[in-house]
Amino acid sequence: MGTQVQKSLIKCEVTLNVLHQLRIGKDTLQMLRKTVAATGLFLMFSFLPALAAGLPARNYTVVFENSRVRVLRAHIDASERTVPHELRDAVVIPLTDYSTKLTVGGKTTEMQRKAGEAAWLPASARSIEAGNKPIEAIVVELKK
Repeated sequence: MGTQVQKSLIKCEVTLNVLHQLRIGKDTLQMLRKTVAATGLFLMFSFLPALAAGLPARNYTVVFENSRVRVLRAHIDASERTVPHELRDAVVIPLTDYSTKLTVGGKTTEMQRKAGEAAWLPASARSIEAGNKPIEAIVVELKK
């Protein structure tokens, strides 16, 4: 089994665990597990961890999580503005160069980010508006 498929299956199992925590019935969970195992439809669940975390699923994918950190893949299309959402204290690692407008508490700040240059993001409720290039970044949220 390929590495990508293994990662997707693990992500699916994490998603099913999230559903369990949301009090989805045991019979429903068993049926979902069997369906996923039998048909490989694990991709249909890939957005659920971000939704469970209170993040806009269109823009964030949870790629790793444990008791200390949550690692997110962020994608925001050019000129797109995210819905307001909360992030914990985090480090952002841009994968591409981009400009953005960050709105926190009604105050908007324009920023330029360079690929590979990590930056600190204090915890806050925020919305993000991409400039003329899409935003691609890894966000590492600290839990403790």
